Amino acid sequence: MKTMGNGRTASVGALVSLFVLGSAAAVFAVDPPTNKRISNGREGWESTRWSDEQYSKLWFKGCDAPSVAGLPESVTVRYYKDKDFFPDPGYGSRKFTKCFESASAISVGEWRNLPRQDGYYVRIVDINSTAYETIDVARYSVDTTAAE
Repeated sequence: MKTMGNGRTASVGALVSLFVLGSAAAVFAVDPPTNKRISNGREGWESTRWSDEQYSKLWFKGCDAPSVAGLPESVTVRYYKDKDFFPDPGYGSRKFTKCFESASAISVGEWRNLPRQDGYYVRIVDINSTAYETIDVARYSVDTTAAE
């Protein structure tokens, strides 16, 4: 214990350890998202983080975004690995269009040969190729269990 100048005592090391350990557990101790919803998602929206076993499949079901009449609807997502204190490396993008066809239509993207690590996530990088668009996705899920 360290006595502070104002008469209070604190275990600075214990507080820092608790904060760091608690933060890491909260960020990475998450299973892949299953049956989640995106409401008013914008470019830059990010999913929760999860552990990966070298393979991920992402489903978007029932996509809806305002679009200009006559232009095709699409959403592009990019797969990332969260890296503390460094830029997050990306593992490729997938452009989804089928999920816009109906409320039950599904778009699927796969990523293979990924390092086995914690902290993976997807980010929306484009919606209908225009700025300031939003998207609603009725359901999205990530599966990391498929065989290589």
